Amino acid sequence: MRLFDDTQVQSLGLSWLDTHDESYFTVDARSSPDDFIMKPVEFYEMPNGLWFPHSNTLWNDGNPMAAGELNHYRDLTISEVMSGANKQLRHKLRTAGNNRLQAYQTS
Repeated sequence: MRLFDDTQVQSLGLSWLDTHDESYFTVDARSSPDDFIMKPVEFYEMPNGLWFPHSNTLWNDGNPMAAGELNHYRDLTISEVMSGANKQLRHKLRTAGNNRLQAYQTS
């Protein structure tokens, strides 16, 4: 699964732990049974400034399977191109007179 937009997020909980040993944070992602990401998950920043979750594991006939480097980087490239195109389209819509919300919804 990939989160296509923030409407797929049903809730978000954050808390801060003050540790003196090291600085870190943990992301716990949960979803509906038909929308999921195979573990482990890595996050990649795209041209639109959003971070997309991505797994190197795919489903194949109902079983998990390693995607392989070629598929992994191909999928990341597709996400990057689509994210960049979306950002450019929003910019064009804004310069054409649309407000931020209209440009976001249209793109």
